[in-house]
Amino acid sequence: MGSSGTADGLAAIAGTRPELLEEHAAAGAWARQTGLVVFGLAVALGLAALASPWGSRWPDGLTAVAVRLGFAQRAVATPVASGPLADYTMPGVRSPALATALAGAVGTVVMFGVAFALARRLTRAKKESPATSARQAHNKRGFGDD
Repeated sequence: MGSSGTADGLAAIAGTRPELLEEHAAAGAWARQTGLVVFGLAVALGLAALASPWGSRWPDGLTAVAVRLGFAQRAVATPVASGPLADYTMPGVRSPALATALAGAVGTVVMFGVAFALARRLTRAKKESPATSARQAHNKRGFGDD
């Protein structure tokens, strides 16, 4: 089948069963998005695991401002809430550089998972209008669009 035959076939499908083309396009978009998400996670993990041990040891901006303005001594020594990887430490890891890298990687994966789940939930809720949901339920019961 040549290119004109392909175009004719697609035109026939578009005229009789357009939902087939929409599903195919959605599957291709999902594959592209998955590749982009995996690449983004790999870059974030690389930065968190490989670059974090070489981060600056100088105080962060808030601490530097507190010292400069003279209220750093009022800081509370105990944290309000303790985290599982406080100060980028990992239980059982003796090397501070490795502990920082692992803690950064774990934190990246956890936050990525939270952000991904939230994004999926929000985009799914946005896509499903009441009319779309009703039509999908109708079609799942074996009724067509006729």
